[in-house]
Amino acid sequence: MADTTLTTEIESLAQSPKAAQASPHATRPEDKIPFVQKISWSAGGITDQFMANGIGTLAQLIYNIGLGVPVVWIGWATTIPRIFDAFIDPFIGNSTDNARTRWGRRRPFIFVGAFLCAFFFAAVWMPPTKLSMMGLAVFFTLASMLYYFAYAIFIIPQNALGIELTPDYHERTRIQAWKLFMGSIGAIALGWMYPLAQNAFFCGSEHTSVPKEIVGMRPLAIIAAFVILGSGLLSALFCKEKMEVQSQPKIKVAGAIWLTLKNGPFLILTAVIFNLLIGLFIVMPFTNYISIYYVCKGDKAFGGQMGALTNTIYNILGMVAIPVVTWLATRWGKRKTMIVGQLSVIVGSVSSLWLFTPAHPYWQIIPPVAMCPGLTCVWILCSSMLAEVCDVDELKSGLRREGMFGAVFALVFKAGLAAVGVLSAYMLKWSGLVDGALMQPPRTLFILRYEFALIPAFFLAISTLLTWCFPITEKSARAVRAQLDARKQATGTSAAQAS
Repeated sequence: MADTTLTTEIESLAQSPKAAQASPHATRPEDKIPFVQKISWSAGGITDQFMANGIGTLAQLIYNIGLGVPVVWIGWATTIPRIFDAFIDPFIGNSTDNARTRWGRRRPFIFVGAFLCAFFFAAVWMPPTKLSMMGLAVFFTLASMLYYFAYAIFIIPQNALGIELTPDYHERTRIQAWKLFMGSIGAIALGWMYPLAQNAFFCGSEHTSVPKEIVGMRPLAIIAAFVILGSGLLSALFCKEKMEVQSQPKIKVAGAIWLTLKNGPFLILTAVIFNLLIGLFIVMPFTNYISIYYVCKGDKAFGGQMGALTNTIYNILGMVAIPVVTWLATRWGKRKTMIVGQLSVIVGSVSSLWLFTPAHPYWQIIPPVAMCPGLTCVWILCSSMLAEVCDVDELKSGLRREGMFGAVFALVFKAGLAAVGVLSAYMLKWSGLVDGALMQPPRTLFILRYEFALIPAFFLAISTLLTWCFPITEKSARAVRAQLDARKQATGTSAAQAS
């Protein structure tokens, strides 16, 4: 399906005279993103973090451990909305590419999406507690569908806008680093929602039939909704779009998808992300069960606090690692930095076999912390590399289609999460997990621990090999950019002469 000649063309560009002329590391002044726009766009990372990881972080804790909804039902309740969401993404992406408004192609979608994200994030965590188990599962499924639809309306144009802000190879990495920094702040806040929900300040001191974490989540969800709205609106209000792009012809969604799927580098990058997602997210729900039932010996409050503490240290270290990763990417290149990062994640994953132990509960912080710098490489550089893919596509098609590339990228991302959501739930059930139990069988915890350590290592090894095959280097990317600039200059000169 992929255009196999494209990879050869990219490799030849790296050896061309244009690559030699266009390869300095310095960013031109006109390609630097103004600080206000950089902060405004990056603040969307807070909204992104809450929406991308809110359900993955809290669903099992609130609906299974808190309300007792069977884990398999929750698996399906998280999978069905993801499938629905994944297949509407290309239509949203193509709509933003084809939009022609006085405010730009992306900003109107971001503006509306921020309001919808805030509303539906809060709604998911306010289930009517008098419903039956089946009723709660249906509520969660329907609320999640609206939740992910709102998230798609916001994040697809928001990511596309980030790609459009600068054409520079390294400035693109810097803007993604800023977004990850802001997203880490959101991740810390999200990680503390569950332990805070059990605090008397939020859940009250009276004993009721409703679990205290369910009561406490209601005011916390409203607070989070205002944070999501405020950080999400900044991109729409203060970032500027390149309005000349709106003069390009519109493209039908089927043709846009076909062109996207013919792009070889894009398919490689997508396969990298798909394997990362399978490896990491299929075992992510296991963390709560291993921590609470094995390391913390059934103490939900202590397990929740340990999870929040681990998440906080992880994200603080991620913030510290961001400038280091950005610096390494400018020296080693994005591909090599990504490979080293993924290898470090493999080491951290396997180490959990020895460091998740009830004898030393605080040791469980070490594996995620060891994985943090490597995952920081991945989250920064994948988005930055996608921008180079869009440049190569423009050179070949003559169109800027960041929305569609982001949408298909999101489709794979969400389809992967949908698949692992239900598979992860069945793996929990097959391991012998007892829903709502105060303790879990030793055999169950043994199986979960080994799956948690080894499954990510296997898929990360595949993604590392795929990263090695990614053909776009700094030299070829700058050569592509030089040809695009020359084409635009020639087009502008011709237009001026014609007028």
